[in-house]
Parts: sequence; C-alpha cells; structure tokens
Amino acid sequence: MKPLRIVALTLAAMALPALLQAQSFEGKIQQREIVVSMSGLNALLYSDEEAEEAEVADVIFDIPLAEILALADEHGEEAVQVTDLTFYVGTDRMRVEAEVELMPGYMIMDFESAALRMVMPTQRMYLEITAEDMQTLQEQFGDELEAEEKDEAEVRALGLTREINGMTCEAYEIRMGDALSRTWVSNELRDLVTAFAGFMTRMEAFSMEEDEGLEVFVLMQEHGFPVLEQTLYDYGWEQQYEISEIVSVERGPVAAEKFTIPADFERRSFMEMMQMFGGEGGD
Repeated sequence: MKPLRIVALTLAAMALPALLQAQSFEGKIQQREIVVSMSGLNALLYSDEEAEEAEVADVIFDIPLAEILALADEHGEEAVQVTDLTFYVGTDRMRVEAEVELMPGYMIMDFESAALRMVMPTQRMYLEITAEDMQTLQEQFGDELEAEEKDEAEVRALGLTREINGMTCEAYEIRMGDALSRTWVSNELRDLVTAFAGFMTRMEAFSMEEDEGLEVFVLMQEHGFPVLEQTLYDYGWEQQYEISEIVSVERGPVAAEKFTIPADFERRSFMEMMQMFGGEGGD
C-alpha cells in the first residue's frame, strides 16, 4: 500500500529542523483509503462482459465506491483493503488515528517543536522522532535516501464537475510514470491547501523521495485540495487501483486533551529504538 496521503504530508513536516508555523485550519478530517488488488480488479471488471472488452483505465474510475466497498465485504482484504483515518488539527498540533498494523495507537505531530510522537496505549509508551533525528538519518543514509529521477507529470482538466461528500469538485487527469489518476479537487478546502502546502517545501529541501500522493498535492494545490484521488497503477505484470477520499471536514477548535500524552507513559527516542534493533544512531 502506498503511504497514506495526509499521514505522508504530516511526515513531510519533519524534513527540516525549522519550526512550523501555526496552521490556518482547525478541526476534524475523516479520510478513507482503499486499495484494490489484481484479484479485486478481476472480480470488479470481468464479471461484466462489456467491462471485459474495455481497457481497465476506461472503466475503473466510473465504478461507484459502494460497489467497491461491497466487494471488500464479499472477498475480504485479499481483494480490497479499506482504512479509515481521523485527523484532529489544532493551531500547532495534529493527531492521526487509524486502524492499521503499522500504527497500533495514534500519532501526534507537534508543529511547534517539530516532533512526531507515535503513542502506543497498550504498551503505555510513545516513540518520539525529532527533526534532529531525521537530519541524523539523512547524514547517515543520505545516499540511500536520494530521490530517483521521476517521470514528468502530465496534467489536463477534464471539464467535469460533481459534488462529493457535500463539496463541489472539478476533475483533473494526471499521468505520471506507471500511474494514471483522476483527481477531484475542491476550492472549498482552500484553508487546507494553505495548512499543508508548507509540508512539501520541507520534504523537497530534505532531499527525500516523494510519495506520488504528495506530488499530486503539489500539482493540484493551485486548483484546490484533493477530495477524491483515484489512481490506477500499471506495472506490466499486474495492476493496482487506489482511492483516497476525504469523507468529511469539520471546522472548529479541537480539545487540548486530543494532543496530550498521559504523564505516566514511557518516552522512547527514535535513536534509542534504532540502537535496540541494531541501528547506528545515538551516542
């Protein structure tokens, strides 16, 4: 699965030790990520004779989300993986909650101190990653983290408008390497564009490889915030279809306790964890 879009944007904020400015958006964002495997695509497309005769790219973007979610219920995660995420954004902090194996608790991004804290309630501990940690990684593994040369993106407006989850959106097609995307953006989320735009600058300055979802954000930010991204990856031997959807946006202050870690939770530094697992970080 590709990195989750807003999670990736959050991690991008760790790229430089410079402090992040307070964000223009406050509130709660609910997002859904869907990944359809090759077996899922076969079940979706080849049960229909008309779809079987067409190219996958010609029909996949028009299949209703409800049909894809029904396939997840019928065939399970081998065919379709669905991840629901919740983001709480404050003036200087963000909390990310998701039911995924790689994130057994929740994350808190501290914009003021440029630190990321991965909180694991069942273990009563949290892992803290600072901007200095990221800089140390860059110094130690700079050659491995250098970005590969990427294909130039081709973007064109499709002239389509629709309402998605209560937001008016316009469609754009993006071709980039082995990926073909139909991205629906809304100007009604301009405050989100402002809030996340600075993250990309930090990612680029850190010379780390960019996720395609981040590149889509950069390409689309002048038009609005991506509400629905539909991407078909064609690797030659197989295809994969991914959907990233903003389900709802609620503006308003977020309670301070959402960003507070219980005082009795044990703190572990990122470099301590690296040493525990045989890494070279730390003194």
